[in-house]
Amino acid sequence: MFFLLPLFALLLELHFSKRKFYFSDHIIFSLHFHIFYFVVSGIELVLQYVFYTDFFSWASLIVWIYLVLAMRRVYQNKWLVTILKSFSIGLLYSIMIGIVMAGLFVWILMID
Repeated sequence: MFFLLPLFALLLELHFSKRKFYFSDHIIFSLHFHIFYFVVSGIELVLQYVFYTDFFSWASLIVWIYLVLAMRRVYQNKWLVTILKSFSIGLLYSIMIGIVMAGLFVWILMID
């Protein structure tokens, strides 16, 4: 996932290109968001181990709400614009993750 940080920052750059932000600002935001994601995922894994139940949907909702709040605070757009951009960035980033995972799967199969 840390190799995908620049791609997430690129998506932020494409969605907020009218603002006066440097690419390094988007990298910092991307790093901050991914750290939050990993902390929530770690807590989710501990809760799954302790309570033997699935908390994935709650963790996903918490991460998305945090993304919207963080984007709203940093990029200072209206709520509707921020929500729509977060959906767009999330969808495009999920597609990128899928492509990278498929590429890694094919690469692993070709090694053997």
